[in-house]
Amino acid sequence: MKYAFIDYENVNTLDIDGINLCEYARIFLFVGAADNQNYVMLPSNIDNMLNISLIKVHKIAKNNLDFHIAYFLGRLDVTVNKDVEFHVLSYDRGYEGLCEFISSQPNGRRCRLLLARQLANIQPLLENKGQEGEATQAEAVSKPSISISVPMDKSCQEFFHKYRNIIKKTKDKSHLPTNRQALRNHIIATTGMKYLQGHKAEEYTQAIMKYLGALKALSFDGEEVIWDLGQHYEAVDRYQTFKTGLLSRKVVRRPKTKKALTNEIRSLVQNNEKQTLFILQQLKNDQIIENLTEGEVKYLR
Repeated sequence: MKYAFIDYENVNTLDIDGINLCEYARIFLFVGAADNQNYVMLPSNIDNMLNISLIKVHKIAKNNLDFHIAYFLGRLDVTVNKDVEFHVLSYDRGYEGLCEFISSQPNGRRCRLLLARQLANIQPLLENKGQEGEATQAEAVSKPSISISVPMDKSCQEFFHKYRNIIKKTKDKSHLPTNRQALRNHIIATTGMKYLQGHKAEEYTQAIMKYLGALKALSFDGEEVIWDLGQHYEAVDRYQTFKTGLLSRKVVRRPKTKKALTNEIRSLVQNNEKQTLFILQQLKNDQIIENLTEGEVKYLR
């Protein structure tokens, strides 16, 4: 039996790659005080009853939601049978120490931080290369794929690409919005969404903010927006662009050899070898291609 503790302020979605919520006997969903959404969307593949407890944090303060999760972990660790496994769903690696502490107690239970572990091995792909630009043996080991699952229709995707270009063209990143409300207003004003009817502008704005969070381009500390548009964001962003374009083409129109595929990626990333290796690895992790040889590329989807 397993319980899930979801840091919704951090993951921003319940539709998480590799996570089946139906496997959990109980789900504790922690929503931050700054999250003013009126609803939480469940994944479309849910076909069973879910036992969800919603814990709304009412005061905005640094790490306040994290402390609430820590409190529930400790309280339930005392009251719940030790056979129940605890899973914390968050990209915040700050929970690792707490999970390890709970697991290491006499007669301790298994307590795991899941999502941060999925992303932990991505950064080395951007930092390490073997001799002559080839991937090292460590990089060749299969790694978990990036988890980005924010539903967007075609119109929303177009608005997202508009805003992404606005971010790229902003030379002084300190001019980007620094609080949640300013970010919302900036997205609506600069993309033309203010002309949309009904609730579409708000719906699309929330989706764009969540997608930027999933790309690790930004994070929220209460109402504050913290931007991180470094090498990691650029690589993930370029991977998503390349993957979308590749899958939109019929297999017969895709690169047929490793050399052709690599050259197409290099063209996108402007001959950045680290990002080229990163994208090749992620295509394998996402099971889009099989392990590459010097010959023909085999596409799995």
